[in-house]
Amino acid sequence: MSNNDSKEISKIASKVLSLSGISEVITRLSKCKTEVIEVIHKHRIETIYAGSLTEGTDTKESHFDQMSVIPGITVCISNEKATPLGGHVFELNAIGSQPGYCRLQLHHLADEECLYFKACQSSIKDLIEEQNDGNFLSSDKFVNVFVNLGKRLGFCVPSHVRHGPCAMSEVNCTLKRYSGWGKGEKDWAHGLVCEEWPIGANEWFKRKRHDWPTAEIQEIIKKQSCHVVPVGDRISSFHSLQWRISFLLQERELVWSCNDTQLQCYLLMKKLMKKYIEPAVSDELSPYHLKTIVFLAIRRGRHGYLEIRESFTMYQRLISKGVRLY
Repeated sequence: MSNNDSKEISKIASKVLSLSGISEVITRLSKCKTEVIEVIHKHRIETIYAGSLTEGTDTKESHFDQMSVIPGITVCISNEKATPLGGHVFELNAIGSQPGYCRLQLHHLADEECLYFKACQSSIKDLIEEQNDGNFLSSDKFVNVFVNLGKRLGFCVPSHVRHGPCAMSEVNCTLKRYSGWGKGEKDWAHGLVCEEWPIGANEWFKRKRHDWPTAEIQEIIKKQSCHVVPVGDRISSFHSLQWRISFLLQERELVWSCNDTQLQCYLLMKKLMKKYIEPAVSDELSPYHLKTIVFLAIRRGRHGYLEIRESFTMYQRLISKGVRLY
């Protein structure tokens, strides 16, 4: 295929994707809608909406994702930061964990249980496990509180199953009328806020980059909180105690800052994954990996579909050799 043929195909593909609603305009509208809904819900509990449906890159397979941030529980990166805080406080302990994962070591508990766990008829004390090097909050026990919530409280709610750090169920079909999001699978995660970013994460601001993200976007990202979510590194011997460090707010801010070409490249990667990768090696590659590939390519100033496809092909080769990407 000649370069002219490739360019012509790219133009046609771009037009088709634009007509299907993949564009900067739709992404900006998704951002506005998401931020309005989050403000409305914040008086009850801070809820962060995420995934393709909030990014404006949704397909028919897209999930409806949300993360509730449990109040009254804080994660700190050091003993000095943890001591003056009230409520339930844990220290981020990354010893023995792969980058991006940690354990939450108990610093101190509040005299009273936080209201959220009271409402769930549960106690944070029941989720703590004693180890040789300290007491840690179990991620497995934590997420199971919410997977089994309907059964425990006797509510007539859809059944949930565990999906990574989430309790997954079917979205109510009436949701579309109110929020613009349709029927499908819903991932409902519960996260804990970090008092500040882990020290290693600040390296992100020092990286060499082409012209993205802009200084303005970097400032927005710097002010946003990070969280931990209850899922461990599946190849770790103590994964049931591990938590994953989540930069959910920052991740979606980066997607919202992408232009038409970048958004369309990301969507094409997802479609290729669904058609060719998942049937061969399901659960080895996720939209998050594709998003990382696109972010890396953009940061290096490689904005075209063909250039990003090279990175995608590299990941394909790794998977075919049995290399785990988590």
